[in-house]
Amino acid sequence: MKSQADKTKRLKEIGFANYEAYLASPHWKSIKARLFQKKRKCQLCGSRAADTLHHITYDRIGRERDSDFLFFCQECHNILHTALNQRYPLRSSPYKAERSMVVLRGIIQGSITPKRKKRRAGIPPRKQNAYQSCSILPEEKKVMDELKEEHKRLVEKVRTERKAKHSP
Repeated sequence: MKSQADKTKRLKEIGFANYEAYLASPHWKSIKARLFQKKRKCQLCGSRAADTLHHITYDRIGRERDSDFLFFCQECHNILHTALNQRYPLRSSPYKAERSMVVLRGIIQGSITPKRKKRRAGIPPRKQNAYQSCSILPEEKKVMDELKEEHKRLVEKVRTERKAKHSP
C-alpha cells in the first residue's frame, strides 16, 4: 500500500469510514485478542509484557496475517513512532509502517536515537535493552571471535584482489 489514500480506499471497501472505526470494530478486537492469547514480550525492550500491536504493513488491512504486526509495550511503541516521525516527517502512515523494521533495527543497534520526552518525577527509568544486556557464553564468544577473524580475512582478500585488478 503506497499511500494514505490507498489505505482509506481499502478501509471503505471493507465497510469502515476510517482507521479509527476499524480499530473500534469487533473484527479488529478479535484479531487483537487472538494475537494476545500468548504472553508476548515487547520486541524493543524485551522486559515488559507487550500490550500494543503495531502494523508493519497495511497491504492486507482487514485480512492481516500474524506477521503483519510487531508487539510493543506502550512506552516502546511511542518511542518507535517518535523515531518514525523524526526520520520521515512528511511521509504517509503506510510508508512509515513499511519502514518500521528498519527504524526498529536502528533503535536496537543504537544508530537511531529518538529524542525522548523528559521523564516525569517518580517514574523509574527504562530498563536496559534486553538485546544489549544478554550474556554470552564463553563457547559462543569463541565462535563469534573466530567468525570475526574469518570475516576480516575475507575482507582483506577482496581488497587486495581489487587493488591488484585496478593497478597497472
